[in-house]
Amino acid sequence: MEDEYGVPLIGPSGQLLDKALWSVGITRDKVYVTNIVKCRPRGNRTPTLAEGQFCADRHLLQEIQFVKPVVIVALGKVAFQYFYGSTASIMRNRGRWLLWKNIPVMPTYHPAFLLRQTGHDLVESKWQVYYDLKAAKERVLELMPNYTFKSEAMINLLAFYADKRQERHFLKNV
Repeated sequence: MEDEYGVPLIGPSGQLLDKALWSVGITRDKVYVTNIVKCRPRGNRTPTLAEGQFCADRHLLQEIQFVKPVVIVALGKVAFQYFYGSTASIMRNRGRWLLWKNIPVMPTYHPAFLLRQTGHDLVESKWQVYYDLKAAKERVLELMPNYTFKSEAMINLLAFYADKRQERHFLKNV
């Protein structure tokens, strides 16, 4: 769906992310969401650390300079390893702050990981993401006490980006 709409995290993973953000009082229209790797690797496999660094150094750094985030939430292994700077386990490091170029980074699980979990593992992983997002929100409030995190209603991203999807479809068929 991300390819179809040209928007990151809009499919099932994005919808789960929206619910997780909502649970801590954040709506997607109040935060900036992007990907480390802007293109899908063959076979939809997880990008390597080198691929993540290559793509992020070309694109993400410019986005960060433009957006000027006060806190970054790194969703998943690829994002975590980019900000960490080397190969390491997201399982052992989620929920632990790290500092990257003077920006606090909170690593947590990617929503796609949560979608693959079942039973007790799913419940535990969702709570971990909840506490990680809550910690990120609290850190933002320390740095920007008057920041508004939430719109009155959760945004329906598929409807919100419907025009963008139609435009991409039109351009593909021209």
